[in-house]
Amino acid sequence: MGKVLIVDDDALIREITRDLLIGAGYSVFTAKGALEGLDVLKKEEINVVILDIVMPVHSGFEMIPQIKEINTDISIIIMTAFASLDSAIEAIRMGAYDYIRKPLKEEEVLHAVNRGMERNRLVVENSSLMQRLEERIKRLELFETISRAVSSTLDLQKLLEKVMEITKSVMGAEACSVLLPDESGGDLVFTVALGEKGEEAREFKIRPGQGIAGWVLQNGEPLLISDVKSDGRFYRDLDDKTGFETRSMIAVPLLVKDKSLGVIEVINKVNGGQFDKVDEDTLVTMAGQIAVAVDNAKMAEDLKRSKDQIEGYSKNLEEMVYKRTKELEKINMELKSTQAQLLQTEKLSSLGQLAAGIAHEINNPIGFINSNLRTMGEYREDLMRLIEKYEGLANNIKSNNHDLLSSMVNDLADTKMEIRFDFIMSDFSKLIQESRDGAFRVYKIVRDLRGFARADDAERKFADINASLDSTLNIVWNELKYKAEVIKDYGEIPEIECLPTQLNQVFMNILVNAAHSIKNRGKITIKTYSEGERVFVEISDTGSGIPEENLTKIFDPFFTTKEPGKGTGLGLSIVYGIIKKHNGEIKVKSKLGEGTTFIIELPVKMGPPEGAKE
Repeated sequence: MGKVLIVDDDALIREITRDLLIGAGYSVFTAKGALEGLDVLKKEEINVVILDIVMPVHSGFEMIPQIKEINTDISIIIMTAFASLDSAIEAIRMGAYDYIRKPLKEEEVLHAVNRGMERNRLVVENSSLMQRLEERIKRLELFETISRAVSSTLDLQKLLEKVMEITKSVMGAEACSVLLPDESGGDLVFTVALGEKGEEAREFKIRPGQGIAGWVLQNGEPLLISDVKSDGRFYRDLDDKTGFETRSMIAVPLLVKDKSLGVIEVINKVNGGQFDKVDEDTLVTMAGQIAVAVDNAKMAEDLKRSKDQIEGYSKNLEEMVYKRTKELEKINMELKSTQAQLLQTEKLSSLGQLAAGIAHEINNPIGFINSNLRTMGEYREDLMRLIEKYEGLANNIKSNNHDLLSSMVNDLADTKMEIRFDFIMSDFSKLIQESRDGAFRVYKIVRDLRGFARADDAERKFADINASLDSTLNIVWNELKYKAEVIKDYGEIPEIECLPTQLNQVFMNILVNAAHSIKNRGKITIKTYSEGERVFVEISDTGSGIPEENLTKIFDPFFTTKEPGKGTGLGLSIVYGIIKKHNGEIKVKSKLGEGTTFIIELPVKMGPPEGAKE
């Protein structure tokens, strides 16, 4: 159940408390003084410390910061007499979590330790989630780098070399390569091969279905192989002839519309470790961007070749081909930009209960963007067919066969009508705008989500509270939209000195609680205004309200009226602490059956932290 350390110079209290906690299933350590206790903390992974304030040599006050230096996540519970309650409060300001009063009561001790254990668990869990989120953010930032590289050139060779350098670094691989079909469209060749023996590898060709790369191309599925030598698909001749030793590998197809354009391989972790599922997912995401780049580059090459073939025959034909080429290039660039924004959705995966709702908000624009992409792909095929007709006409102009030319012109006109050319050209802009709007919605959600995840709470800055409220609404919108109409009554208020991410946490907690209090459908009203050097935020709901007897308790730690498993009771306690840290005030008004209003008052300038000595 967890480990508890009891630090008290009274042997009887240590013994009684130890026996009580052992009986409750805890592992218990004891120390008669601060030095002995600190020694235990350095050796054991302690979750909760029960600390007496008054001890010889070193007091509990002196020990608190020393404990925090060893492990900031430990929950410290102070033991104090009724007469020294003020000392306990001071200890809590110094970093203690809770207190129990002497003489000790078994029920109070167990309750305090249980709460301390739960707090420790939540803190550790949150730290783990934040670490995972930060790792994902770093990877997504690298995806953005790749996206910029993709957008920077249509030269396929230069693009692939640049992107694979990034990929090799991101994956921590000894070698990586891109294999594309040769000019005949049959064998795979190493278009790019980085790492030891890369130049030798470029001399080899892989037949369809041969080796791991051939299998991936043929089946259109990624492979993560920890020991390639034990895999029957491994093509050993390449290692034998180059002298390179392949130990582990990830191979991913370059897919566009379920068509395999080639294969990406990363080989051997630099540190001797193993590739994992996260590495595979990362490479799959990269492969999606690279596949679009390959497809776009080939498309650009095809368009340029077509333009060159008909250039000089007819000024009108030349202008038409040039116009169509530019339009297609613009569409390709917009698609790349949209991809970069969509990659931000990966950041939602670590935000707990809001992730499902945010994912729902993102799914809608993604759905119609994908639909638009499919439609534009079909339009491209029709336009290429029209261009081929123009090429045929241009190639037969020299024949001076008027009957043939007339027939081809008529055929060209029929084709233009058949593909609904005018409709395609008008619909292109609509599809692009819809895709832009959808991508921008995704961008706003991810941008705001990243703001919540950024660990900059220690930095004070001036911020627009109205903008912070909008950012929070964007994150929690799925929690609200089905429960309430949100009414914004923002006033003209000055920017305030604050810790923005912490205030966002305050707004998010109150807004989500407001939505949960509404049984069917109601209203949530957000009002902001200023008076002198103070800014006010009022958040009102038409929910079920709070009983009068609970109004004085809602900011107490672990107090909750929610069903077991649906709330820890820490949310409003944390809200209260954040507002106090800003030297502000928070009040609540509520009536059963009518709703609740939270009133937050914040100074324009924070001033010194609460309790600080000037």
